[in-house]
Amino acid sequence: YPGERELVWAQEEPRNAGAWQHMAISLIDAFGWELPYIGRSASSTPAGVSTMLAPRRTKRPAAS
Repeated sequence: YPGERELVWAQEEPRNAGAWQHMAISLIDAFGWELPYIGRSASSTPAGVSTMLAPRRTKRPAAS
């Protein structure tokens, strides 16, 4: 990427899930790259559900 301005690591999964933890170390070891992380904060739950959306989802009538 000869014209790149900045390289970052971006992922949808929380910081402690997905490939970030493995790749952060691998990229430093292999290339000396310390990329900034852009994504969700670490989470103790496997799937985050907004407390604002959860009630709306359960009250929606089922499609027929």
